[in-house]
Amino acid sequence: MVQVMFLNFVKLPLILSIMMLSLVKSHASDERLYLVGGGIKTCASMSPQHCADQAEINSSIKAAGKPVKTSSFYQLTPKNIQLFASHWPVDELSQLRKPTLKLLNKAVQAKGKWLTRRDLLRALTKKDNKNIISQLPDRQYFMMLDALEVPMIKEGNRVSETVFLEQTRSPFSKEIYRTFVGYAEQKRLAKKASNAEVNAQQNALPQPQILVVTASARDTFEAVDFYLQAFTQVGAKVEWLPIDAAVNKAWQAGDNLLENCGDIESYRADIHGAIKRVEVYPDLAKQQRQACENPDLMVQKINNADGIFFNGGDQSFTVTSFKRKDNSDNQVLKAIRRQLEANRLVVGGTSAGTAVMAGNAKAPYQIPMITNGRSEVSMFRPAQADVLPDAGCQKTESCEGLLNDDLTYRSQGGIGLFPFGITDTHFSERGREGRLVNLLKQTPARFAFGVDEATALVVGWQEIDKPLFRIVGQGGVFIVQQSPQQSAQHNPQLGPEQVYTHYLTRDDVFTLEQQQLSVRFADWKNHVEAVQTDATFKVPAGNIFKQDQFQQTLDRFCRSGNNELLLKAVWENNSRDFQLTSSKGSQFLSGQYNHHSLSKDYCSYTRLLLRDNAAY
Repeated sequence: MVQVMFLNFVKLPLILSIMMLSLVKSHASDERLYLVGGGIKTCASMSPQHCADQAEINSSIKAAGKPVKTSSFYQLTPKNIQLFASHWPVDELSQLRKPTLKLLNKAVQAKGKWLTRRDLLRALTKKDNKNIISQLPDRQYFMMLDALEVPMIKEGNRVSETVFLEQTRSPFSKEIYRTFVGYAEQKRLAKKASNAEVNAQQNALPQPQILVVTASARDTFEAVDFYLQAFTQVGAKVEWLPIDAAVNKAWQAGDNLLENCGDIESYRADIHGAIKRVEVYPDLAKQQRQACENPDLMVQKINNADGIFFNGGDQSFTVTSFKRKDNSDNQVLKAIRRQLEANRLVVGGTSAGTAVMAGNAKAPYQIPMITNGRSEVSMFRPAQADVLPDAGCQKTESCEGLLNDDLTYRSQGGIGLFPFGITDTHFSERGREGRLVNLLKQTPARFAFGVDEATALVVGWQEIDKPLFRIVGQGGVFIVQQSPQQSAQHNPQLGPEQVYTHYLTRDDVFTLEQQQLSVRFADWKNHVEAVQTDATFKVPAGNIFKQDQFQQTLDRFCRSGNNELLLKAVWENNSRDFQLTSSKGSQFLSGQYNHHSLSKDYCSYTRLLLRDNAAY
């Protein structure tokens, strides 16, 4: 049975996590933030492509003796289509509404056949001579899928996704989960050993308690099963913290809490564009409704937790879940912040769950939260504050002066648990170096940090102004640094002429003190000898920000012995050159790391100057 196999996974991974963390004794108890760059590719019934042995997973699913969710299914029925129509106002994108509904009605399946998403789109494509579906903005497209989705209920129980963490192909993904749980276990042990106010029940618990937050997702319920199982399988006692933007709106809607919480579904449709979630996830919707009506219970769970982990999705949804209209913390964020400051909780996040951490209203300058944008576009158009294009708005020319790929940011920051700089994710893989550099240049922030996929930036401190950072996992962290003069005198229309860039990788450690960055490289890395330059080194033609081309180029440059690099950004018919050069104090170190029979080469560098004089 699958459940039995899960239990066999629990004890050993937790022991391994604690053993791994014993290697960082000097600062281990101070680790408070665990910021992952997304891309934690995990073996599960809904994502078998990430499994080491798909055949074995299929056998396990068949042997489970109970239904397992391997896909979402959809029905083209008049009832579902009418539900979609009822949530699409008649006067909203009317040029698309009528033909879309007509197309759906033409494609109705006589017997209400269940379709996978691929089969659904194929069925619609056969009837779609005008490519109507491809013209839908994201809000209408995903709302359509919501309306057509089939609730998967078997014998009164919802059919759920199943995670097989030990069968995950990537050892780095498994490491990410285990290391976070290991840090949570350290918090549990520290609280148990201390004389602080810890109740006897918590002292007796043999496992770290972790809460998972799915508020970053458009569909708050979709990833709940996934995260509960993933963290359970590495030895934690896990609960879902059912807060999202709809719940936070209910808390602010007036004095009648019970009545307001009864309106969560309509709030969700308004904010997220998500509908029919109560039918698809009845158990989770009930749990969320109860939590909405009893916010003090959420606070109590946070007070008892050793770790809390924020999922990926859209950081703007996350902010709306934890900030009131006046940008003050709601009661849940206050509790998280209080426990974090008391060093009783490690806070983790991935993708949007990392991006949202930036910000600090108490800093001498406000740290913004990045919300959107592509690097190549940011090289030619200025960043814009406190606006956000609707995803897919360019399809209907409804972006209202914004391009769908414009660089945008929230000037008041995110939830403000990371007060050290701007945070960005999926970094090297999506070529986001340009957008992070340009946002830093156009805002007062002093530092910016871009975290690669399956990589964690671990942050600890005893004193908040003397943080220590450590890099865990597959890739690295790209750091952009302004000088104090540039930061103080920033011009939003003309960025400083140059900034420093650093790229630090696995096991590198750095500190920030008095706004100065100091690095201690991993002891298994060696200095790159610059005896002679590599004449064979060439920069690829075209846009340097295409996928991971920037990082691949910088990795070769790091090992080449060269000291200057000319790069080009290309967008539409525009191109722009910029330059990276070694400076006083630049260092290049490389080494090979063996991780679970996988060998990976790394090259870290510090203090490369990025020069770019262009104004917007």
